[in-house]
Amino acid sequence: MSNKDWPVTDPVADKPFFVCDPAGDTEFFATRAERDAAAEEVVETYMDEFWDEEVTNVFVGFVTGVSREANRKDRPDDLDEDGIDSDGEQWHPDRDFKCDYKVQPLKGDKPPSPCQLLAQAAELVMLAGQAMEGGEYSESELNSEQFLVLRHGIAKAARDLNQLHSSAGWVEFGGKEDGGG
Repeated sequence: MSNKDWPVTDPVADKPFFVCDPAGDTEFFATRAERDAAAEEVVETYMDEFWDEEVTNVFVGFVTGVSREANRKDRPDDLDEDGIDSDGEQWHPDRDFKCDYKVQPLKGDKPPSPCQLLAQAAELVMLAGQAMEGGEYSESELNSEQFLVLRHGIAKAARDLNQLHSSAGWVEFGGKEDGGG
């Protein structure tokens, strides 16, 4: 059991990386490095004299969307004596609103920065590479049309991003500075 007293926070666009402790604690971070450092601390809390099996339930990741209210309808003031509104919809006396819930992009004061989006994309590519190196997938899976199309799309996106950076005189992937601009 973790003895770290973390508040459970909601993920937002500028803190999409998370660590989940099996004690029920989840914390969100702005960067993968912050998240990974916190994950190491959580694992350490399970390494007393004996290895606590709960340590295998520590997990990390990043959030791209969460379930939030959608199509909210506030309780109208003009209900009849049976609690029915002008549209014929009945309202429970203890309900102030009705809504659906849908998975939606993370909210924040501003959308994720290009750097945060690239960090998320890089993490997915890294995980795909680790899965491929793990030998758990057959040659036919790694050469499937879907896989090859996705791999080609990622490579094209990286080339396009490098081209965009080069034309603006920014630093390209790989740390090569382009003097253009």
